[in-house]
Amino acid sequence: MKKTIKNIFGFKAFSVLLSLSLLLGALWCVPAFAEDEGTAVNVWDGTAAAEFDGGDGTEANPYKISNGSQLYTMVKSGGNSAYYEITEDIYLNDISNEYTNDWVDKIYDSDSYRFLGTVDGKGHTIYGLYSNNGNKNRIGLFPYLGAGSTVKNIRISNAKLTTTVNGTVLMGAIAGQIGGTNVTISNCLVDSAELAANTTGSTVGGLIGNTAGKVISITNCGFSGTLKKAGAETYAGGIVANTSTGTVNVTISNSYSIGAFPVEAPNATNIQGYKCQKLYSDKTSDCITGYTSYPDWLKTRVTAYAKVLSADEMTGANAKVSMTAFDFYTTWQAVENGYPVPRTTDCAEYTGEGTKENPYVISTDAQLYALVNDTETFGRYYELANDIALNFTDTEAWYNTASQWVTAANYDSVVFKGNFDGKGYTVSGLYVNANQNVLAAGLFPILGSGAVIS
Repeated sequence: MKKTIKNIFGFKAFSVLLSLSLLLGALWCVPAFAEDEGTAVNVWDGTAAAEFDGGDGTEANPYKISNGSQLYTMVKSGGNSAYYEITEDIYLNDISNEYTNDWVDKIYDSDSYRFLGTVDGKGHTIYGLYSNNGNKNRIGLFPYLGAGSTVKNIRISNAKLTTTVNGTVLMGAIAGQIGGTNVTISNCLVDSAELAANTTGSTVGGLIGNTAGKVISITNCGFSGTLKKAGAETYAGGIVANTSTGTVNVTISNSYSIGAFPVEAPNATNIQGYKCQKLYSDKTSDCITGYTSYPDWLKTRVTAYAKVLSADEMTGANAKVSMTAFDFYTTWQAVENGYPVPRTTDCAEYTGEGTKENPYVISTDAQLYALVNDTETFGRYYELANDIALNFTDTEAWYNTASQWVTAANYDSVVFKGNFDGKGYTVSGLYVNANQNVLAAGLFPILGSGAVIS
């Protein structure tokens, strides 16, 4: 069997602190999440759609959602335990003008409303979510998420939610309230948001207003924006504002909040199975304001829910250094001059069949990372589709904030045995800070029998 290396990339390698580097291009797997807001096209006209773009609502063939009318029909229907997939960015309002389409006013007409479906945003963005209502007590893209519901891979940008209800309001950009059993929120992002609950006793959450159920998971999510509350006994949290007594097994993890503490939920300290872990924020908790009777142990527990960093420490390449609990190759992507972005859950999946005629196509750092860690590459074919940046390399000391690439500790690990064609593209920012436990390092740490790199 042969090992062949020819015509690959044209790279410049050098050593820094026992480091290996390839310095060139830029691309990552963040579909619409990291893109700037564009000109609104096909702004929702406030009506319902008669049908979806396709699909039959099964897990294998979800209903396809491409515009505001279809999104409205999906949410208004309650989901019917079906599967849905968003295929385009959606504008509920023109974000360059005054918002007029009140989403919640049209969606939520009964306290019995529940959304019970599974929605995969596929990394697309919903712009201009808006509500300014005086008679709805649950406010969000989904006013109420019920048992078995799942929301993933959705970005909500430029949301404006407020209320003048005379009573308790539960508000969050993703959902006003979560109830029931087995509800999952993952890989979601809310940014440039303005949310305000103007009545005492309300909850305003960047993602979720209130949780009231069993086995609820919120993971790999981010929030940046402003939350306003009506003084004492009103909760505000970037990920979740509050959790009702009686809720069981809530996990909020691997997430961050800019502009508000992630979880402002004193009740949660007495809830069975409540876990807050791997959370980051630029704010400390003020949930004890107005609750002078709360003991010191409770105040200590609530304020320990998240590690506090500056916004700058969570920006760009700095995030890789400061947010050490985040995996920046498989789950998160650092964004130049921006906050981290959750990768979509299918980010590392290849297209193609792995044959010579139809090779697997590698277009993102997550896919390249998955390939190098793959233990079944013999006889398979792979090719690059574009330049790929593994780290930002625009500063002289870029390696100080770089993510470590894959290394081999022994001859049985990360051995590439397939056929890889770089197609003349470049891979930049490859970084390894080797130690005594590293046997081999490189783009492919070990090439095995049959490997062909070209």
